[in-house]
Amino acid sequence: MSKNKMILKRKRIVAILFILSLFYLPNFSYALGEEYVEMKGVSVFIGTEKIRIEDKFYNSEGRLLIPLRDLLEKLGADVEWVDSSRSVIATLGDRKVELSIDSNKASVDDKTLDLSVSPMIIDSKTYIPLRFVSESLGYRVKWNPDSRIITIGKATKVSGASKGIVFASSKTFNEEYINIEVKNRNRIYFEGRAPENTTDWCFNIKKKGESDKSCESAFEKFFPIKDQCYESSYSLEGVEDGRYRLMVYFREAGEEEYLSYYDNIGLICENGFWRIDIPEVYENNCKKYEKGRHLNPNDYLALTFQNEGEENKIKEIATELTAGAESDYEKLKRINDYLAKNLYYDWDCYLGGCGQVERETVEIINSKKAVCAGYADIAQKLMRASGIPSRLVNGHVIWYYQDWDDVDHSKINHVWNEAYVDGRWVTVDVTWNSTNVYKQGAYHEGRVKHLYFDPDLLAFSATHKIIECK
Repeated sequence: MSKNKMILKRKRIVAILFILSLFYLPNFSYALGEEYVEMKGVSVFIGTEKIRIEDKFYNSEGRLLIPLRDLLEKLGADVEWVDSSRSVIATLGDRKVELSIDSNKASVDDKTLDLSVSPMIIDSKTYIPLRFVSESLGYRVKWNPDSRIITIGKATKVSGASKGIVFASSKTFNEEYINIEVKNRNRIYFEGRAPENTTDWCFNIKKKGESDKSCESAFEKFFPIKDQCYESSYSLEGVEDGRYRLMVYFREAGEEEYLSYYDNIGLICENGFWRIDIPEVYENNCKKYEKGRHLNPNDYLALTFQNEGEENKIKEIATELTAGAESDYEKLKRINDYLAKNLYYDWDCYLGGCGQVERETVEIINSKKAVCAGYADIAQKLMRASGIPSRLVNGHVIWYYQDWDDVDHSKINHVWNEAYVDGRWVTVDVTWNSTNVYKQGAYHEGRVKHLYFDPDLLAFSATHKIIECK
């Protein structure tokens, strides 16, 4: 720090710096002395954006210390260093926070708070403790001790707009869908059209946390289906505040078990008011989708084949599938259903670390085994052979028991398709629409789903993050 007053004019960091400073982190073993130890391998995400921090992190008495300047340069705030008092004054709108070096007292909006660890100077750099004050600054923090990832996200405040959010699996595809809405503070409403051959449906709500993989539920309710349609509501009054995971199941005729269909729908209860939770990656997905929306679809029609046999096979299947189709949208659904029904997800291959794109298309079709790259590659070829512009989308997906806070979602772990029909780009994830599995050398037939055929972007963001389009 310079001895002169230093002002860094940025806009967002104040809340971020101080919401975590009471946040507990486990001890680490990189000893530097009795007062603090270095923490290695720590990653920081602000929302969905991974922040690169050049300086080191330290742990002091079980609390995380972060480098003030390095983080400020990346994230921004209005910050003033006062040399005479050796203090930092940070402002965000009408909020003001003041910390002093080697003092366990902090001032937040002129109110004095106790700090578990005092700010300190290490190697001529100012380090600040991360303190949890989400109630006053509107941010929440999650620490994943396994991956050593800190995720900082802004808590969604209840407002007239957010109260009225409807979870709609799709705004266009009406053969199978679900609409979920919370009204009158704590009553949840369901309306939709179920998959064919289903007789009953149920939902359960679990509080997010350690029991996500267990069968424990806050409650579970069962309802009948009539003519594939269902509609019901239920009061959530009396359930404690928190973040919850809603899951919807269907039971087919003659079956005893209910099979999961709509997974990982987020709900939040604050002071008895319930609302649909907006996934953290939703804003990212909106930006990525909007960017791709203006691309010329004619640039995504070119076909390249590995050999003549592949060309003949793809064109033969495309011709058979699309014969008599009245629209490109119908063609697209037929391609989705064909691949979801006839290909099996190759768990043996996936667990063995194999690749699919290098395998010949004809070999994949004949063996009926593929991982996501194989599904998406063949889907793209069938779509383009049917005159439908198509592109590959690389992204990150999470399982039903995971939350975006729990994972490093900056890396690609999945691929799906976007197809241009009816003047817009339609999302299609054939891999996740198929429940067929090839495992331990055996084929296990499932069913075709349409949850990831033309999904609404909000619903899609519950499990999928868009990283790049090809």
